Amino acid sequence: MGRKKNRTGGEAPVARVVSGKSGVPAASNAEKTVGASNPIIFAMGCAGAVLGFLSGLNHWPSVPAELNTAIASTGWLGAVLGQQHLDYQTAGQGLFLGLSVGLGTSFSFNLPMRKMVMTWILAGGGLLAGALLAKSAFAAAAGWVGGLVLAQLTPA
Repeated sequence: MGRKKNRTGGEAPVARVVSGKSGVPAASNAEKTVGASNPIIFAMGCAGAVLGFLSGLNHWPSVPAELNTAIASTGWLGAVLGQQHLDYQTAGQGLFLGLSVGLGTSFSFNLPMRKMVMTWILAGGGLLAGALLAKSAFAAAAGWVGGLVLAQLTPA
């Protein structure tokens, strides 16, 4: 068995110096907030809006009906590949969809786990239903918001 060494001699104990802070942790350090803060929610909504706008802005033009063979339609798409076809109506719908999904998703991080998952399931189902039934980004956004509201009505 080992023996404990005793300090002997002129060694002074080393003092710990904390620069400008007391040794007691503050109450604010002990309580950490979980979830997304308001600036993060705002930033995710803005990022979703920008990405939705950009995804809806540039669209392929519709292929003319006369080009019914694969080779002819591929040649036509190759000819218009570098041209810009801006669609501001679809871009506006994409902006609204991105904004609603970004805000809803980031807001759900502040909810309890069950309600957060219910938000994702119901809002995602509403988005899918709106997109498949009405085939527009605005209907998908309305389905997302409807599912989000329905999820908020579920018990925690």
